[in-house]
Parts: sequence; structure tokens; C-alpha cells
Amino acid sequence: MDSPSYLLEAVKLIKDWAIWVTGIQTGAIAVLGSLVKDGVPRIARKWVIRTLISFLLSILVAVWLVLLLPSVTEQLYNSSAQGSKEIYDIYPRLLHRPVPFRLGLIATVMHLGFMLGIICFAMFVYKRATTGSLSN
Repeated sequence: MDSPSYLLEAVKLIKDWAIWVTGIQTGAIAVLGSLVKDGVPRIARKWVIRTLISFLLSILVAVWLVLLLPSVTEQLYNSSAQGSKEIYDIYPRLLHRPVPFRLGLIATVMHLGFMLGIICFAMFVYKRATTGSLSN
């Protein structure tokens, strides 16, 4: 059975990881921008768009996740008298209204967007390297 201090430490680690993921993706978007400034081969354009959409979705979800963590912390303090809870099973609250998604689902969407963005970025770099001309 977890004690509230371990759960609160888990909240801090989730926050730190969400911030790191956001920073990594922001850097990847900057690198992507420098790679496309001189033009992109037509075959690689769809990978640029998919990369941007995946990273932006993940960043938005990560920001939302960090925004919801104070309500999770509050729920952990309130539920400590009733026994421990699994941290990913908590339904966060935003402006004192419940969010219809568990914390675990929100974190999963953030990670899926991050992983999909990395895959799309790798495909863009591959297509850009194997395509010689910039045909519009």
C-alpha cells in the first residue's frame, strides 16, 4: 500500500517528465524548422506536417497535464485518510469540475504523441536524405 508521500513524489516526477518532453519536442520543432527553411522535397512534406501535428498535440496535452496536477495533489491529500489510491486512476479536476479522463489516459496520450512525432521526424529525415531534388 502506497503512502501519500510516495504518491506526491510520483506527481512531481510526472510534472518533471512532462516538462522535459515539452522541451525536447520544442527543440525538435526548432531543428525541423531549420531543416525545411530551404525547401522540402514533395515526398517529405507529409512527414513534416505529421511531425508538427504529433509534437503540437503532445505539447498541448503535456501543458494540460501539468495544469491538472495541483488538483491531483489535492485529491491525494484528501484521500490519504481513506487509504491510498493509484495515481493514474485519479480523475483530475479543472476549475472545480471533474475532467472526464483519468490521469493515466492523459499521460498516455502525451507519450503517444511524443513517440509518433519522433517516428515522423525520423521518416522526414530519411525521405529528405534519400530524395535529391526539391520538386514542388
